[in-house]
Amino acid sequence: MARRTATPRFDPAEIGRRMRKARQAAHLSMAKLGKRVAMSADTLRKKETGANPFYLDEISRICDVLDAPTLFPFMEWGEAKLADKLLGRGGDSGS
Repeated sequence: MARRTATPRFDPAEIGRRMRKARQAAHLSMAKLGKRVAMSADTLRKKETGANPFYLDEISRICDVLDAPTLFPFMEWGEAKLADKLLGRGGDSGS
């Protein structure tokens, strides 16, 4: 039987899309957010488009700036916010 190639657990393009959507909802430009998290706007653009994957430390720094729910961007914002509430984490994080 031929071995199947596993699909990536977390798609870089989907993670990038969620991060871009959250950044835009916070009314932050790529340049402004990049400056706050020590990342160039060009690097951030490549990561948001899925051309380059985000590293966990980058996700953590960005989510701190955005005051994102704990499981974001691995879950959609609303789902991650609900998970935080159900787990008793973060109060009104991401409201």
